[in-house]
Amino acid sequence: MMRPHRAHLLIALALLAGSANTAAAQAVAGFVREDSSGRPVMGAEIAMEALGRRTITDAAGKYVIADLPSGTRLVVVRRLGYSAMSALVAIKPGETATADFRLERVPAQLDTMRVKEQARRPRGIGIEGFEERKRHGFGVFLDSAVLRKNEHRNMADLFRAYSSIKVITPPLCRPIGERTENCIRGSSSRVALGAGIGFCGMQVLLDGAPLFRGGPIDNSASGRGDPAHNWEAAFDLTSVSIASLTAIEVYPRASEVPMEYRDVGTECGLVLLWTRRR
Repeated sequence: MMRPHRAHLLIALALLAGSANTAAAQAVAGFVREDSSGRPVMGAEIAMEALGRRTITDAAGKYVIADLPSGTRLVVVRRLGYSAMSALVAIKPGETATADFRLERVPAQLDTMRVKEQARRPRGIGIEGFEERKRHGFGVFLDSAVLRKNEHRNMADLFRAYSSIKVITPPLCRPIGERTENCIRGSSSRVALGAGIGFCGMQVLLDGAPLFRGGPIDNSASGRGDPAHNWEAAFDLTSVSIASLTAIEVYPRASEVPMEYRDVGTECGLVLLWTRRR
């Protein structure tokens, strides 16, 4: 006959094992392949900067990051010779979210010879051109020194310090009968970025790659917070950690967006996020 204290111990161990299995099942997994050929990309870095988690793809291009908390998380993929990619992935309790990526190869370029007294040329359109774009005087620029001083703050609170950036908080609405009414001010966990009359969500690029398209939120001038407003057209600032970034550029008006980044998605403004390289 099993002793009572031993039986209790076995039950406790079984419960712990069950909890561990549940946590392990909550993960993000997928494959990374070349966009042109479909071949697997081995050695690509998969990072979830806000959680401090990262892994490397195997020979089949497969990756798995387990034991993750639930919620919408930013996944960034990098590999030397390819353009970086990112995606917001919804992780549900007890489930494995699937996120596949197809990377575009970056053409190799030889270094150019420079001759003395040659006119200075632009340093580039990526993070290398940050200082040059800053000298033009358009937009808001937050360099590494500013971000390191504020890396424990919420990005929305940091943006509120600049009058040219419009930060909005979508309302939380409770259903009443068949209608959705009784709207109250939302919490800081769902702060979004917008600009212009009636609010217009900015486009967001991460390391030069599209992260969020944005678009009109409210066509009215009042912006009262009607439940019918398309709040999903505004970027959720809480989805990216300041600690994971080395620089931020914000162009609140379409006229301020640098020529190299102008396209059909920047009519509401543009945010450029540059991640830290380890």
